[in-house]
Amino acid sequence: MIALLKKNGCTGGPDKPTANNSDIFSCPNVGKLSFAFTTTSANPLRALTFEIIQRQLKSVGIELTPRFISAAVLFGGGTLTSGDWQIVMFTFLSSPSNTGNFASIGGCGGDQNYGNSCDRKATALLNKAKFTADEPARAALLNKAETYLADDVYSIPVFSRPTYLLNDLKVKGVIKNPTQQGSTWNSETWSVTS
Repeated sequence: MIALLKKNGCTGGPDKPTANNSDIFSCPNVGKLSFAFTTTSANPLRALTFEIIQRQLKSVGIELTPRFISAAVLFGGGTLTSGDWQIVMFTFLSSPSNTGNFASIGGCGGDQNYGNSCDRKATALLNKAKFTADEPARAALLNKAETYLADDVYSIPVFSRPTYLLNDLKVKGVIKNPTQQGSTWNSETWSVTS
């Protein structure tokens, strides 16, 4: 990271990552690499994630300042949709089998593309994937689109929250569903032992 910053003319940062670094890079046409990190308040997981990311980036000369706001302001007050943020962390809720959401999130003009990134090649592939029934062909389209989106770094997935499914040991056949269909998705195959 430091070598890449220096290669692009950035100055003022550390020569190597250090835990106690206080030198922040400044880059041509960008200025000081100091960014407000916006996320919802009263969320311990997001606060901890911010602390970890802040510490890691500071060690290489990039500064993050916290901007914790209520969910009502972030989502209902227009902060997210208006682009009133530099870096924002929030959760996308979707089923991994719902390929229609991918175009909404990563495609040009997508209604969940809050950073307004636009890669026309990726968008064409995402839109085609929405209507491709063959799973291997759809996966190939999505994987190709992902290569374009990764080059743009339009979004950085940080983590996926674990989910749990608890049931009585007498109930057999209960399987956690990775989609949003809920825990009773295969209830017709369940059985109860005494």
